[in-house]
Amino acid sequence: MKQFTKVYHVEYGKGHVVGSTPKGRDEVLMVYFPKPKEHDWVLLSDLVKGSDPIMSLKPITEPTEEVSDDLQSAINSLFFGGQPQ
Repeated sequence: MKQFTKVYHVEYGKGHVVGSTPKGRDEVLMVYFPKPKEHDWVLLSDLVKGSDPIMSLKPITEPTEEVSDDLQSAINSLFFGGQPQ
């Protein structure tokens, strides 16, 4: 992984790799996020596989929390006695 490779964080937004440290057969990457002026660390293998829950090589979009109609009906029934809210 090259220095200044773009990395995206769920909370911090876009950043870039500023350093790496070998860790066994893997590497720990230090990523700097300029907007919040924060650093975070991620394993190279997790970043490449896309298995890290908070960082990615691709832009991260906020997950939309859509609730199915059946689930919404059940929740309304449980808390509001079936009255639509």
